[in-house]
Amino acid sequence: MAAGMLQLFLSLSALSLSTSATYLWERNNPPQPPCVYPYTEFVYSGCFHDSVSSRALPFMAEIEFNNATVEQCTAYCKGNNYRYAGLEYYGQCFCGASVHSASAPETDCNLPCNGDNSQACGGADRLSIYQDPTFPDADAIAISSDYLSLGCYTEGTSGQSLDYSQWDYLNISAMTTETCLNACGAKGYPFAGLEFGRECYCGVVLGNGTLATEESKCSTPCTGNSTQMCGGPDHLNLYVAKNLESTEPCGPPVLSSSSISSSTTTPPTSKSSTTLMTTTSKCHGWKCPHEPKSTTKCFGWHCPHEPKSTTKCHGWNCPHEPKSTTKCVGWNCPHEPKSTTSKCVGWKCPYEPTCVTPTPKPPKTTKKTSTVKTTSTKKWGYPPKSTPTPTSTKKHGYGW
Repeated sequence: MAAGMLQLFLSLSALSLSTSATYLWERNNPPQPPCVYPYTEFVYSGCFHDSVSSRALPFMAEIEFNNATVEQCTAYCKGNNYRYAGLEYYGQCFCGASVHSASAPETDCNLPCNGDNSQACGGADRLSIYQDPTFPDADAIAISSDYLSLGCYTEGTSGQSLDYSQWDYLNISAMTTETCLNACGAKGYPFAGLEFGRECYCGVVLGNGTLATEESKCSTPCTGNSTQMCGGPDHLNLYVAKNLESTEPCGPPVLSSSSISSSTTTPPTSKSSTTLMTTTSKCHGWKCPHEPKSTTKCFGWHCPHEPKSTTKCHGWNCPHEPKSTTKCVGWNCPHEPKSTTSKCVGWKCPYEPTCVTPTPKPPKTTKKTSTVKTTSTKKWGYPPKSTPTPTSTKKHGYGW
């Protein structure tokens, strides 16, 4: 009996999973990476109900839960071409073309994001939902007449071309083209496809390996209208509603054809010619990778090559002192020129020049002087001492 109860439980579980998976179709193709290019910021749309059995946004994005932020989630949804991004319970990220639930009180979305506690990341069974403003107005949902036929296409090589099956939501015995297109348009999906006469699929992107093929491969009549073709085995009649696609899909910036043609046909303006002229003049400083040659003298450290000059350069900023025929005086002259005309006096002269013009001496003159006869005698080893010869006579025993 226990074995029977276990078997019944497993059967019911399998039935529940298969029922939910009919709408929440697992994406068999590898998802696209997050958008790495600049894109218009998503805007907050509100707090919404959610549950495991009925997801408000069907596509679960693969971001790091412990570091989740609003920007990480919106980048992932943008890269996979979804209109809506939603965060739940600290950082679970979901994407969708439309929101399949009712709004909830804002106070229910009170849990912070794991990667940024200043941002709101929903709550328990609650989604903080953000919308890509580059999509058309969500109120203007598509109807069958908004879709354009793309022709017959193959199914994807690694899974379904379109992710979301409408098997459980439509009468497969009365399938028509309008029935499928209206169902996908009401849910905001830009792509719709019919296959094997009765199957209807919706999506925001085409799966890998979806290729155009000949129309004869899509020749199965629709079960609800035999005059219409509803694809074939593993082949889709594919349709697209451009008003449900983003006007700015993820990708690098692309120049419009008008800007390209104008750039090639418009002659250069005076502004551009002025710019070209300024590039031939001298550029000073570290911002110039190549110093243009100049015919004028460049002073200072910002000149990689000092041009030669015929004028004298004074000071420390001249790597080579030009030769000069005039006298340079002072400490800033590396070489003192020799002078043949004047004498250089003082500490500023590295050497004293030789004077080539001698000073004239006065002529010798003869002068008559009286000769005094002296006699000297050597006494006690000292040189002789001159004494004048007295001319007076001795009187009264005195020397005078």
